Amino acid sequence: MLKKMMFVLLGLVALAACQPPGQAAHSGRAQTALQVVAAETFLADIAQNVAGDRVKIESLMPIGVDPHGFEPTPTDVAKITDSQVLIVNGAGFEAFLDELLKSIELNRERIFITSPIKCFPPNNRLPKIDESKACKPYLEEQIRKIKPKIIIALGNYALQTLLDKKLTISRLHGEPQERNGIIIYPTFHPAAAMRFSKIRVLIEEDFTKLKDPLEKLKNI
Repeated sequence: MLKKMMFVLLGLVALAACQPPGQAAHSGRAQTALQVVAAETFLADIAQNVAGDRVKIESLMPIGVDPHGFEPTPTDVAKITDSQVLIVNGAGFEAFLDELLKSIELNRERIFITSPIKCFPPNNRLPKIDESKACKPYLEEQIRKIKPKIIIALGNYALQTLLDKKLTISRLHGEPQERNGIIIYPTFHPAAAMRFSKIRVLIEEDFTKLKDPLEKLKNI
């Protein structure tokens, strides 16, 4: 049986309220636990994997519930009211990514979703080169512990964090790479596919091509 066979690396997931490791320790005083609620389990999974054990992310809607038909209970309303950070699906790319993952017929239990950004600079800007290098060990530790057979790098930032700053998704998308015995599969970020129909076609084609290497990995 396979465990976490796939490691999906999102180009960017903004969770500004999560502090970089060690920041609370430098403040000199104990801090109240941050109350964070995500509208959907998919968002909660992504945010939790980014935040690690620094904060607990709660999900508002149970798995499989239609967001359009969801009726919050008084408990749900209280949870939203009491939360300090509410994560909602603004772009719709999470649902699209979920569709793409289902299209390759891989159980979600075998997929780990996270972001290459482990320390968030002020105002949610992309980290500078030295900042990215300083926090990269947290990503490398996740990969070391999970031991994925394949990593899907969504977008340029994820690709460049894993391989080389000079590489681009437009050139390498859909072409498997290898790093330390792990297959790196670059493709476009779903958010870009939601905005541009041509990119949507390309990312769907990339996921279709991904089925073959996945079948081979299942037998390893």
